[in-house]
Amino acid sequence: MRELGNIPSRLKALRSKVATALAIDGGARLAGMLLAVVAVSFTVDRIFKLETGARVVILIGMLAALGWTVYRYLVRRLSGVPGEDPLAIAVERRFPELGDRLISALQLSRESDPERYGMSPQLIDDAIADALEPASKVRFSEILATARQAVAPRRTRISGWTTVSCRKRCSLPCSIMAAVGVPRNGR
Repeated sequence: MRELGNIPSRLKALRSKVATALAIDGGARLAGMLLAVVAVSFTVDRIFKLETGARVVILIGMLAALGWTVYRYLVRRLSGVPGEDPLAIAVERRFPELGDRLISALQLSRESDPERYGMSPQLIDDAIADALEPASKVRFSEILATARQAVAPRRTRISGWTTVSCRKRCSLPCSIMAAVGVPRNGR
């Protein structure tokens, strides 16, 4: 069987970039939640003179909010980072000139004994070779650039004021997950 060249390593690097982007966003959301929890705790403590029992209840609530944030934005998202096949399909979706050749080459290259299924090893080698040439010309990481463009700020002028708004109401990780085909909200 013919090797896929550097395609598996490029897909692995893309997977790593997706995971890094999701981890950075999750960490930022956790930091924001921590800041909000500390601000609320400080404000409540300053306004009201609370007993120890009330402070314990507030502490439990704060820890629950932080735990929910860790689970929702770090654990859940990082456990759903797509593998090679969904990433290859996302690359094909971004670069239509690849057709279905990239995913076909990936799946065909995994078959150790194609003759067992009545497949021709020569045709499989030709299909893989046919996918290598166009895949070597594209930058896989551009699917992340497309996701960033979906949420890139857009400047508009209203009454002399410059405002910044998003094109879509979607965060960068949401766009990345949509670009690589990860379902949102566990669906």
